[in-house]
Amino acid sequence: MINTSFSLLFLAKGLRPILFGKYQYAEQNSEWDLHPTGIHFLTHETEKAWDIPMTWQTIRATDATANDLREAPILFLSGKDALVLDQQQKLALKDYIENGGFVVAEACQGDGCGANVPFDTSFRALMTELFPESKLEPIAENHPIWNANFPIKPNPGWPLLGLQTCCRTSVIYSPRSLSCYWQMDRPNLLKQFNKSIADEIIEIRKLGINIAAYATGRELLQRLSRPKLAEQSSVVLDDRVLTYPRLIPASLTDDAPNAWKNVLRELSASTQFTVSQGKKTLPADFEQMANFPFLFMHGREQFELQPSERAAIKKYVELGNMLFVDSICASDAFSKSFEKEIETIFPGQLKDIPSNHSIWTRQFGSDLSRVELRRPDPTAPNGVLLESTHPQLKGIEIDGRFVLIYSPFDISCAMENAAANQCRGYSKKDAAAIAINVLLYALLVD
Repeated sequence: MINTSFSLLFLAKGLRPILFGKYQYAEQNSEWDLHPTGIHFLTHETEKAWDIPMTWQTIRATDATANDLREAPILFLSGKDALVLDQQQKLALKDYIENGGFVVAEACQGDGCGANVPFDTSFRALMTELFPESKLEPIAENHPIWNANFPIKPNPGWPLLGLQTCCRTSVIYSPRSLSCYWQMDRPNLLKQFNKSIADEIIEIRKLGINIAAYATGRELLQRLSRPKLAEQSSVVLDDRVLTYPRLIPASLTDDAPNAWKNVLRELSASTQFTVSQGKKTLPADFEQMANFPFLFMHGREQFELQPSERAAIKKYVELGNMLFVDSICASDAFSKSFEKEIETIFPGQLKDIPSNHSIWTRQFGSDLSRVELRRPDPTAPNGVLLESTHPQLKGIEIDGRFVLIYSPFDISCAMENAAANQCRGYSKKDAAAIAINVLLYALLVD
């Protein structure tokens, strides 16, 4: 009877998409799970709100790799004691976040749980160690998280902090316990509380669902569908492996570091090409650039090329090589800088690529006659407006062939993270298809 019951449960829910992974970072006590049914009930309420079957699971930190963590789009950390991780666990957590993962953490303090708990200090320190160039800051009033599912307003009594990495807020931290309220969110219990407490529980439920909606875009993958991160491995025949480096001029930084790697992973998965997914970057130096027929470049900050860099780029594309560029998160600063530089190098030559150009056809991968363009709007569902349009890219054509292709709308953030709804740009699916079509066009058109 017992085996049959568990077998039926597995058949009923075993392949349900996972929403939350509870991070078990302590083995000797239950400090990591002081409100054990909080995530359980929040998942159930989210399931009802979205009408999507889903589940949660516990992930042991002891031997969890980044791929193990990626089974859950949201990783939940909670506790009172200090959060102590070894170096391997820290690296796995960092890889998880940098490859599209989302962390929600809470310190179990307030509401009778004590104050000044060690978890608060240790979690803040961990984020500083893992992401020294970012910091936990209060979530702004116009952040899309407040309208991701329900319209709610920031509450000073429930401060939320966020850490910006990989094109979006990837870490949400509450210095006050949320799971305590999620655990009390049961119909029978709500009837026993006075109205003000019941209303507060419902508001914290909405906040939890909003966080989940922002983190996932309300798109959950089946348990066996989430792609694995490529493991490091040696390549025996290096001369048969295609390598597509990133171009980083001196005045640009290494933003969205995993975006291009994810494009190359998609290319390898959808074609017969063996593509190197190792991180390779080049300066704007022609002698180094000339070794590769295709280069990718992106950025989000204002920049200015040196005369030697302009000359290198000009010579590189005039010889028939391809430079593919996108503006991270549709950054106005980068776009203005890039278009100014291209006007200096190729006066009057940057033009719109026609919507009926063969580059957007199945001849070079996918039919891209229509793509999904996302525009942030805090008043819209999920904080984003969706527009069906044609690919809106620009290029420079020499002898009937595009040698420079530029997207003023984001591709990189989409490839960093499928639910990056803070950016003007393409969905992850369409961003990958655009990049692959451009790559195949560069390879197949002489």
